[in-house]
Amino acid sequence: MAVKLSDAKNKTIVFQEIIKEYPNQAKNNKWTSDNFKFAPSENWLKTLKPASDIAIIAKFLKPKTGNDTFVVYMEGTTSAGVKSTSQCGTLPAPFG
Repeated sequence: MAVKLSDAKNKTIVFQEIIKEYPNQAKNNKWTSDNFKFAPSENWLKTLKPASDIAIIAKFLKPKTGNDTFVVYMEGTTSAGVKSTSQCGTLPAPFG
């Protein structure tokens, strides 16, 4: 699942990509645009190749304390040609 670099700051577009890739988790965990905490790093986005696609990845996180959550990452290629990843948000997990 990927979005264009120009769309990477758009919460709605990123959220729709997550829903397409993880439909069961979205339904079971009642994910909505409202409970998607989204804060992409402007500085990180500026390091990426222009016109590149950004992969959107959600990973389950079970911390030692606090609520379980899905952490959302963006992965892209920098101007130097190196793959780079940055956390851009979170979504609730069951009972999270």
